[in-house]
Amino acid sequence: MSIQNRWIDFHAHILPGVDHGCKDADMAYKQISLAEKHGINRIVATSHFYPHLDTVESFLERRQEGMDRLTSLNIEGIDIIPAAEVLICNRIDDMPMLDELCIRGTRTLLLEMPFERSWDNNLTDTALRLVKDRALTVVLAHAERYSFQSVRKLIEGGILVQLNADSFTNITKRGLWRRYISTGAVTAIGSDIHGVSDAYKKFECAALWCEKHNSEVMKNAWRLSGM
Repeated sequence: MSIQNRWIDFHAHILPGVDHGCKDADMAYKQISLAEKHGINRIVATSHFYPHLDTVESFLERRQEGMDRLTSLNIEGIDIIPAAEVLICNRIDDMPMLDELCIRGTRTLLLEMPFERSWDNNLTDTALRLVKDRALTVVLAHAERYSFQSVRKLIEGGILVQLNADSFTNITKRGLWRRYISTGAVTAIGSDIHGVSDAYKKFECAALWCEKHNSEVMKNAWRLSGM
């Protein structure tokens, strides 16, 4: 992998005015400048999509408005690809236009599960049907926030895993993210940046760890983002 295609942030809230992660174009510019400073070459813009509050059509319109605001900033040297962080709900696998929430140009969907110690079997089965019946490549967002035992069933069903960079720098989570790495399912790292923070400093630490240990994580993330 060349330095030009070195690091990809697979999970970021940097589209101005689309969700609570970025309030305006000025904040977006600061976020993206930090990403460039810390070596990121591509950002997957994963604004929140809540199916109980929104429709796919209205989300896509709002997301495009956010992308247009970024274009007006004349940002160079970093790719921004629209996608979504999709909160699961029962029977979301039957939702029309769900494919439109994948990373643009791919069939890769970033999926968020509820923050509960264990999940209803219907939700787990719904997530697995996205792979089996909708033929999507599903990546579980910030897997380190969930019970490993709950996530393991998803991994066994073909769902991949994204870890947040701050888990690599949090000593209390060291055993957990290493456990996920050992499964071979970790396919991406995300800053999960909201607002202006030190998220990209932490991302750089995580990415350097992957490089040091000859991890395939970044290579897989580039592939899943459509490169």
